[in-house]
Amino acid sequence: MAKKKNNPPPRRPAGSRGGLHSLALVFSVVAIGLLVTAPSALIILFVGMAPTAVAIFIDRDPQKFASISVAAMNFAGLSPTLVDFVLGAASFSRALELVSNVFVLVVIYGAAAVGWVLVLALPPAAAIVLGVITDSRIQALRKEQRQLIEVWGEDVAGPKARLEG
Repeated sequence: MAKKKNNPPPRRPAGSRGGLHSLALVFSVVAIGLLVTAPSALIILFVGMAPTAVAIFIDRDPQKFASISVAAMNFAGLSPTLVDFVLGAASFSRALELVSNVFVLVVIYGAAAVGWVLVLALPPAAAIVLGVITDSRIQALRKEQRQLIEVWGEDVAGPKARLEG
């Protein structure tokens, strides 16, 4: 009896690792830069990027598109606070003051929520738009088919072709 060969799954090319690896690299560079310039800013970074950590944890897609969207929007909401903190009085007490400020947290977490809205709302919206485009294309092709049948006769449609309404 012949043995079955265990073929490993095909590997992706090295250049197609996905956006999450690039995002992790950017996040690491920012964290190291803050560690050198303003270590207390890491408090703001870790508290502010909590929605991204949750998104990475619950996103089961291997390519992590939802995590990438949430992370990008989350960092966009966090960056004004982080830049203001680093360029201003970057102290431990100021960092705690910012992370306990409700308005700052609403901006940061609200931006992450916009990332979730994009993830949840855009695919169905795109499906609706593509469905409408496809339906209009079908109608145009049926109209063209009717015109061809009028010019060339029923035989041009072939024996299995059917012309729907």
